[in-house]
Amino acid sequence: MKTRKINKYLVLGLLTTASLCACQNTSSSSVDTTYRNYDTVTYGDPASLKAAVTFWTINGKNNGDALNTLVAAFNKIYPNIKINITQQGGYSDIETKINNAIPAGTTPTVAYCYPDHVANYLDANAVMDVSGFVDDPTLGFQEADKAVEGCHDEDGKSVYGVNDFVKEYWDEGTAYQKEGTYSVPFCKSTEALFYNKTFFDAYGLSVPETWEEMWSLCAHIKEIAPDKTPLGYDADSNFFISSCEQLGIPYTSSAGDHYLFNNPEAKALMNKLVEYYNDGYFVTKATTANGAYASTKYTEQSIIMFVGSTGGTSYATTDNFDSEVARVPHWANHDLKVIQQGPSLCFFNRGNWADKYGAWLFYKFATRYVNSVYFATASTGYDPVRVSSFESQEYANWLDDNASSTFGKVATMTQDLRDNYFYSPVFVGSSTARTAVGEILANIVQNGLSVDGAFTAAVSECVSAS
Repeated sequence: MKTRKINKYLVLGLLTTASLCACQNTSSSSVDTTYRNYDTVTYGDPASLKAAVTFWTINGKNNGDALNTLVAAFNKIYPNIKINITQQGGYSDIETKINNAIPAGTTPTVAYCYPDHVANYLDANAVMDVSGFVDDPTLGFQEADKAVEGCHDEDGKSVYGVNDFVKEYWDEGTAYQKEGTYSVPFCKSTEALFYNKTFFDAYGLSVPETWEEMWSLCAHIKEIAPDKTPLGYDADSNFFISSCEQLGIPYTSSAGDHYLFNNPEAKALMNKLVEYYNDGYFVTKATTANGAYASTKYTEQSIIMFVGSTGGTSYATTDNFDSEVARVPHWANHDLKVIQQGPSLCFFNRGNWADKYGAWLFYKFATRYVNSVYFATASTGYDPVRVSSFESQEYANWLDDNASSTFGKVATMTQDLRDNYFYSPVFVGSSTARTAVGEILANIVQNGLSVDGAFTAAVSECVSAS
């Protein structure tokens, strides 16, 4: 298959750099040469650096295999830097384990994270400001790496390092209440609307672009197939937060009164959602009796559409019907705002300098443009983090050869979303707020709370955890 051939090419690209398609060509250089271009008198030769990096992740099989491939390629250059990967479950699991490891003094060298989690680690003075690495003329991103780090702008100026990362991705890691860079993007995702095209074609249905169109469509589907649920949403918190962002409803603030979501506009929104839920138009993970993911019911064909993470694209892939992908609807007459997801990395203060340096070298290696392309295209569903990755010939080739696959469709859909991404304010307690608002709908429709009571309970949960 062509997909396998392209991925094989990309793996070779881990060790041999190719020029970028949308950027001014530069002479190719090997990663081996570039990565030993350091001040060996002061720091020693990185190729002989001895380090043991403990790396906590939440990867499933596909993502884990892709990460192991990167590690194997990295070790051909740095054989003495051991990257010890440990899978820790899901995001909530890794957050809990790190919070427990901080007082015990057993934190890893580096870990997958969400910024909400890092705010708590930072409050405990456990996470490292990597600005020292980023800004260091020797250890940081270097213009000498421009052949593989980036490209040239319209004025011919080199674009490399931080400036080559998707701006919203990098800025997220600097948006903490303490100055510095406390997380860095590794791979990113957003949400997509997956729908049963076979069903849509059979009944001549159109894909909705707005939520208003979605609710009309859901009503029509209930008439066509009353035994089906038209829509599922995997992340209750994302549904609420994205709606607030698009509609201009206050959610949280990094300063002052953090928890702003207990307001009339948010309650009016929730009243609408309760009505649509009671009409049988949609379900969410939190409102199902066993907390099942909507993707499971989608592939079983009891749900016709679902909104889920592009990082979970493999769960939307099925042979039962033709599965298609579209942008998540937005609220009419409001700007499109798309939630930014996917793992960043944070580095911890505990441990020796060599291990931290080894982890930083691996991060730089893994996010080089072709390596970021490889990870994104190795059946992970994630997007690259570099602008030069999106603009590379390798990525263009993969998109062309995978245009008919679910992964290729997702990647094509997200191409035009980078200017619409948003992330929520980050502070100690922002993780709790995300969880609490994700429980509001379920507390109303399952636990019998009033709308006012559910919002009051959510705020109380946030305040008690602060």
